[in-house]
Amino acid sequence: MPDIRQNPDSTKAASPKDGRAASEKMTERPACARRIGAGAFRLPLQERTWRMIYYIDRESGKGNGLSPDSPRSDYRDLDIGPGDKILFRRGTVMRERLETVSGEKGNPTVYGAYGEGEAPRFLGSVDLVGKENWEPAAPNIWRCVGRPDTEACSFIFDGGASLGTLRWSLDELAGQGDFFDECYGFSSKKLPCTGGLYLWSEKNPAETYGRIECAVFGGRNLADARHDVRIENLSFEMSGVHGVSGKGIRTEIFGCRFRFIGGCVWSAERKIRFGNAVEFWNICEDTSVESCIFDEIYDSCVTHQGGADCLPARHVRISRNLFSRYGMAAYECRDRLPVDTEFSLNLCENAGCGFSSLGATVPRGSEIYPEPMGHHIFIWRIGKATAAGELRIFRNVFADAPHGAAVYSVIAPEAEAQIYMNENLYRMEKREFFCRMGGRNYNDFEDYRKHTGKDADSVDASENGYGRET
Repeated sequence: MPDIRQNPDSTKAASPKDGRAASEKMTERPACARRIGAGAFRLPLQERTWRMIYYIDRESGKGNGLSPDSPRSDYRDLDIGPGDKILFRRGTVMRERLETVSGEKGNPTVYGAYGEGEAPRFLGSVDLVGKENWEPAAPNIWRCVGRPDTEACSFIFDGGASLGTLRWSLDELAGQGDFFDECYGFSSKKLPCTGGLYLWSEKNPAETYGRIECAVFGGRNLADARHDVRIENLSFEMSGVHGVSGKGIRTEIFGCRFRFIGGCVWSAERKIRFGNAVEFWNICEDTSVESCIFDEIYDSCVTHQGGADCLPARHVRISRNLFSRYGMAAYECRDRLPVDTEFSLNLCENAGCGFSSLGATVPRGSEIYPEPMGHHIFIWRIGKATAAGELRIFRNVFADAPHGAAVYSVIAPEAEAQIYMNENLYRMEKREFFCRMGGRNYNDFEDYRKHTGKDADSVDASENGYGRET
């Protein structure tokens, strides 16, 4: 399996070619896995006539924004509306949220990139590398001077070469990179963060690391998922909470990268953290996440969920993505089983790995859900079937989940019957078990297929196959 960490600073978004190639060796798409509503009836982007195209260089733009040679420095004062394109110069870094504006059905607003080089980067972190940012508080413990006005969620050192470990008290700081914030949980309660932020280091952290990024709670996400918006070829990194979140109605996320997302404290008293890369809340319709790269996500890479008013997701496509190192799941489906939704042609690897496991007992769990996390697909909190419900999981590559499963389903049997699974490739050498379905954990592939009726044409490509049922 490819390792994204070989080039941790690369933000060129691309389709997961390795996973796609492996998947395309299988048989053709089953008839029931038809093209869904997300994008099915839309005019291709290249055939549209755009109302306005604006070119933005947040670092050095001084022009009117009407051409790549005359970019504007800001876009937030523009009268952006349906049919407009807002393009950010490649190679630029912005420590801010992307502020999106809704389009209209058939006429979205588009946020993307222009020029050559790496994808434009939106960062939800604070640069704390200067020596003046740290003062000694105790032997090997350094206090942040002029701390961020919102709580710290994670530390990323030297572009991801090493990572900080969250501790729940000052007394627990004991090793290089351990950190503690007296403001855990304050931001979610909208309280001011005035307590100390501490980091364990043998010497001034700025003398130990070349780069110190502190992902913070900030504005809760790095971009809003508004209706009739397409976000393409952008990189969202080091957000303490979510990457892109909100109500997804005809929302398209294409060719983007999400890296080091989540880790903020939901409850300091209960020691619970959270944060998803793409989260659609309460409503998700005619929406797609395609050809994106997800790496180092605290909870889930893509999820649709909600509260008491949550509606079943409808016409959703999650396809041709590369998912790697996530604490909960590549795809988390909860609260309602979706309608006409597919998870297809994705490469999923190293579930339950990455920064989410630092300082935690693995496999991860919590008092809210004590069972193991770290699955490729996690389906839970669904107590009944959905009218016309259908979730199709096909032609994916599932590789390694050391403490979890390829698919972990703990939902009502009638809802589970609405899940179609076939033509997947399983290569899970590192695992405790293969799949949970129908209230049983399976390690034997044939036994799983016999009892569930799923994955009839799928392939077990593990070197030694699967063992006995657990």
